[in-house]
Amino acid sequence: MLQRLIFGLLSVSAIASATAIADNQAKIDSTVEAIESRKGVDIGGTVRAVYNKSNVESDQDVNGFNTLPDREIAEFVQLDLDMHFRPWDFVGANIVLRLGAGMQDYFANSATMVNAPWINLEGNIGKNFHWTAGDFRQQYSPLTVYMPGVDIMYEPTIFARNREMAQKEAFIEGNQRNLQGLNLQFRADMGPTLGELRAEGFFARLRRAERLDTTGAEGNLLPGEDIWGASQAGTFDKYALAANLELYPLNKNLMLGVTFLDVWDDEDSKSYSYYQNDSYIENGGTDPQYNYIRKPVNFNDSLPQSTQVIAGRIGADIAGLMGNKSLIADLTGEVAYSMDKIYAEAAVPVLAEDGSIAVLADGDGIAYDTLRTITSEDEIEKGLAINANLNVGYKTDSWMAKVSVDYIRNDSSWYNSLAQSPSFIASRVMNSDKDGNLTKYGPYAPLYSTFDALYFFTPKHAPVSQYLTNDDKGMQEGQTKSYNIAPYSKTSYTTATYTRKELALIDELSDANIQMVLPNGLATTNRTGVRANLVAGYGKDNLVEVQGLFTKMDQVAGMGGLDAASYTEFGGGAKIDVLGLLGFSLPLELSGSYKHAERSISSAEFKTDFINAGLYARYWKRLGISAGFQMINAELNAAGALMQELAMSNLKVSVAPVMTGKQMQWMVGLDYTLAPHAWLAINYGQATVKNTYSVVGLTGTLLGGEYSAGDNSFVPATETNLPDYVAIENRESTASQVEHEFTRSILQATINVEF
Repeated sequence: MLQRLIFGLLSVSAIASATAIADNQAKIDSTVEAIESRKGVDIGGTVRAVYNKSNVESDQDVNGFNTLPDREIAEFVQLDLDMHFRPWDFVGANIVLRLGAGMQDYFANSATMVNAPWINLEGNIGKNFHWTAGDFRQQYSPLTVYMPGVDIMYEPTIFARNREMAQKEAFIEGNQRNLQGLNLQFRADMGPTLGELRAEGFFARLRRAERLDTTGAEGNLLPGEDIWGASQAGTFDKYALAANLELYPLNKNLMLGVTFLDVWDDEDSKSYSYYQNDSYIENGGTDPQYNYIRKPVNFNDSLPQSTQVIAGRIGADIAGLMGNKSLIADLTGEVAYSMDKIYAEAAVPVLAEDGSIAVLADGDGIAYDTLRTITSEDEIEKGLAINANLNVGYKTDSWMAKVSVDYIRNDSSWYNSLAQSPSFIASRVMNSDKDGNLTKYGPYAPLYSTFDALYFFTPKHAPVSQYLTNDDKGMQEGQTKSYNIAPYSKTSYTTATYTRKELALIDELSDANIQMVLPNGLATTNRTGVRANLVAGYGKDNLVEVQGLFTKMDQVAGMGGLDAASYTEFGGGAKIDVLGLLGFSLPLELSGSYKHAERSISSAEFKTDFINAGLYARYWKRLGISAGFQMINAELNAAGALMQELAMSNLKVSVAPVMTGKQMQWMVGLDYTLAPHAWLAINYGQATVKNTYSVVGLTGTLLGGEYSAGDNSFVPATETNLPDYVAIENRESTASQVEHEFTRSILQATINVEF
């Protein structure tokens, strides 16, 4: 009760403060302007405060077999101070200073975060040349430098705001890729006929040679897994070099462009570390000097990269050439060619004559290395990607209609990490302690929900131990296989650039409900087909808008000896501002959408439907109400389930495929809105998930294993992605399918103010 009272007082205080700021905005602006004019200082930023109270429960856990907490509270405040200093006209500095605190451990100084996640120097030479050193963002084209995202048609405002905060927390801005290094840009206006010349390039470091958290959640796609791509630790320093040249003649109505990219590892920076020699210990070895083995830092991804990409593109604004301002007609085509060196791996580790592991002559531990050879041109994997885009439509002062069509053909060997690395990697967020050992498997975790991954994040989460008794076993027995019992960041959003092996693993762990047809955007490897989108709007500010989409894609070549997969996607939606149509200034916006997607590989099929419905209304000046509903229905047939089991057989857990998955989420709330990106909102909602698992691939009885009623402990014969209480209740069953249903309730309060 006290907590609710305090929170209510804070909310009222925030609203009163926001109103006072709005009323005195002119005075504040004049003061800031005076400071800027005298000191060359510009200060902006974002205040972001989030309170999420999440309770998860399942009627199937009637006996309380899972003793881990059912409730998780995430309370944090972040202040991003975006400061720009320009002491001289030709040079300046920019820094984002991030201050944050987790309110759950408010009185712990160590919980306070102060860092500078964004810092650079920038300047110009004359009017044509601009340079940036440090952090910068860059976007050339979908096949060269680009960051793919997730697009949800007419996403309800109440959910879209959460996703906006999660992306901004990760410093994601549209489809621009975040890089660090030196960026150069040259612009020259050569008159109406020759148009504008743009020459630009950058040099950036993508990754350091460093050992990250070996078995924890930070820096790992799959903590503790001994498979390719599981760790993002760097054996080498990885660099990228880019050069881009574009010409816009005829009043910028034509475009000619060419881009060169080079991504490589510095082999001289190769780094090593020592790892426990499990095979020696398991075979009865007793000599301590052999207990650890010297390996490359990331021994599952230890071969250097050397990738070059050459791309050319041409485009024309046909409507601009015709001088017709009402017509929409433009065409762009791009061809990209990648050359990626494929290295051979050999001879690890070195053995002595007696069969023991040899020690290096210099006494530096165990002899272990990776040999690399390139003996012929055939070991350079070459890929071709083609993308063509056409936009045709018409617009007036009162309405518009446009059709956009994309054609792509990307070879199975096409590779460009600067265009294919996604910004969304499906991850478990709220109530992650509940299925700690299996949290790392993302969409295959027992309590995973697409909505949880899309809309929630925690900058610094302090997990609980799985061993809740207060004795000396707490640290040892309490560790999980998904993360160390230490603070870590929980989010599905990232700006990292991934290796070929990491991208392959990310594809295996992607959420097919939202990342199936083009998981890596228009640069997705091994795709050919057409994507079409129709948009029509009425009113000056598109008070009424409708949209339709259709996508038909196929794999260029089948993978792993399978037939080529076929993908289909179609859907539509609309939004309408009811009060705007009637001439009122306050909005009453209704929106909704439906999208169907399916994948087929021979007789294996997966189908999914995604439904959105939203309402946003402002009933008094800045006070509003919002509501949202989302539903996902997914279905996998028996052949698809078998294929999924085989695809995931390299994991330490036996994946029981979800034959039918039903996810539903609703949320309602009140908000106080100052501007499009400045609001205070209090929301409540629930997400319900019901999965039907196929367990025919498990040997013997359903799970077998040993159960002790004394301490509710259960050791399954085969560890699967089923919740522990479902496994225990069904340990004696021989059924081919089992069901699991759970509900997550969310009480949420958010403040987001950009200034």
